[in-house]
Amino acid sequence: LMCASFIVKHIEKKGDLDQAEGEAYDLMCRRSRYKYISDLGILFFLFAVIFCTIFILREFTTTSLPIHDVLPEIQTTERCVQTYNSRGQQEMLIITREPQRIVVMDWNNIEILLALGLADRIVLACMEPPHTTDLQERYPEEFAKIQKIAPERVSLEMILAAQPDLIFARQSAFSERRLQTTEWWHKRGVNTYIPVTSNTREKQTIEKELRYIRDVGIVFGCSERAEAIAADISAQIGQIREQTAGRRQDRVIVLEGAPSKYVINYNARWLVGDFLHALGASMATDVQFRDAETLLVLDPDVIFVEYFDDTTASFADQLMRHPEYHSLKAVQEKRVYPIPVEFMYMPGLHTAKGLCLFAKGLYPDIEETLINSAPPS
Repeated sequence: LMCASFIVKHIEKKGDLDQAEGEAYDLMCRRSRYKYISDLGILFFLFAVIFCTIFILREFTTTSLPIHDVLPEIQTTERCVQTYNSRGQQEMLIITREPQRIVVMDWNNIEILLALGLADRIVLACMEPPHTTDLQERYPEEFAKIQKIAPERVSLEMILAAQPDLIFARQSAFSERRLQTTEWWHKRGVNTYIPVTSNTREKQTIEKELRYIRDVGIVFGCSERAEAIAADISAQIGQIREQTAGRRQDRVIVLEGAPSKYVINYNARWLVGDFLHALGASMATDVQFRDAETLLVLDPDVIFVEYFDDTTASFADQLMRHPEYHSLKAVQEKRVYPIPVEFMYMPGLHTAKGLCLFAKGLYPDIEETLINSAPPS
């Protein structure tokens, strides 16, 4: 309008008012057309931004869908299972095709693949010698199909050389200092599967161990076989609970560490907490401690001592003989029992046997029916 007024005044000085008004009107029309075109350009730009945003989000959710801010717990559905990323956040692993080149770490993960008859898909299995010998003896035919065995501290280069389409391991394996993060592998087209029993930030339960077995069946395309194994273990657990129902409620502490140097207790969020609850016992405390003085004050009825190998298997005996612990009720009544770590942390196929070992420590007089944890034939 200012420009039009200027033109009108300029032409008026020349005495040609009609021409000035015509030129002013023409200028206003052209300005209106330019504004219309500009508005259309801005509108198209906004539509393009929205479309690109939706497209990017859609592409992201087809491979990995973070849900930790949406649901506290996810139920497995056909062809997708709950897993985690390197930060311990829940994600969904969507199965578009069955993995054919598997890198698997940890003896329990390896064992379940052997039990499900999937050894011919394992291009690299990472475990230590004691478990290697054990699995070779119990699954000779399947074990022979594994392409390559490596130590648990396998190098990143060896995994890359195996050209996997899926890496099956605990959450602790996926870090920049070890095997790189889950995101690092996803960018290279390799899926990762961290089972629900691996995330120690969440409460671990017997039901999650059974779910672990079922989830592995879904991931690797053998749900019926996995369900049969889980149902068999669930029935064994039911039998153990029936034998221990209505018994005395002992106060229990589960320890880790060398008694002559240090002790650390497990609290109720670990699987052992659910074991004790299922057997009618309870933790003497749900607060974690790291000193002998607290143990002496709590003075539990029963003590279980975790061990990892032949060297640490003597920890329970050390606690019994150490002068500092002679006043403990559990020591005086000889109710201190060693427990192998594989029966209390991610036991998987050995969940029923782990529960039975705790039951025998709590109630030595129950019927001797140690569970054969091998999968049903």
